[in-house]
Amino acid sequence: IGQEGEETDVASTAIELVSEEPTRTLYLASLFRFSAGLTIGAWCAPYFKSAFPEDIGAFSAVNAGIVSLAGLASAAAGGEAVERMGQRADVDARMVVAAASSVMAAVAWAATVKAGGFEAAVALLALEYLVGEAWFGPAVGYLQASARDGGVAQGLFSVTAGLANVAPGLLGAVVGSELLPGGGELGLADGLAWAVGGCYVASAALFWRAGTLPKGRKDAENLKKS
Repeated sequence: IGQEGEETDVASTAIELVSEEPTRTLYLASLFRFSAGLTIGAWCAPYFKSAFPEDIGAFSAVNAGIVSLAGLASAAAGGEAVERMGQRADVDARMVVAAASSVMAAVAWAATVKAGGFEAAVALLALEYLVGEAWFGPAVGYLQASARDGGVAQGLFSVTAGLANVAPGLLGAVVGSELLPGGGELGLADGLAWAVGGCYVASAALFWRAGTLPKGRKDAENLKKS
């Protein structure tokens, strides 16, 4: 009975979290942001192989370094940016950083798939990772501050990452399809530009929306106590 009660409590807490607009909006933003990242992770190498076949060996050598080093630097920069911004009355600084990260990543990614040379594309990819991973820490911080049950909230956050795994497959299903005006086929570069860019822009808008909403219940309770 005790275990059933705990499961019921978890389910009710999860329902409460998704029914509250601040956390629900953050989950939707995270779903789009995870979708963008996972799509890049799945299709970046195939794109570079098709666009720069003679340089695929060099890409394999530098890509791991770009993902790890630029990604770590971006994550650290996100936290630093939030601290420098401080508290604001009109919008949550954590969501400003997350939204800005997504917008800059969208621009950098579009430039990456439109670059005419291998060196330029790799440099722009590094820039994309450098600005694109700054969202994660601020988003988790916002979630933990807004939700009364941090464990369940974090669990739902992980669920959004799991759901986002369908995004690369969806792109694969439409690339090569006659979706362009006049019956033209959608190429990989254009498909990546639109799919990833669209997810980035959607996440940016939702992050900003979350930042402008009244604080979640946990924040509201903390304000009452102070």
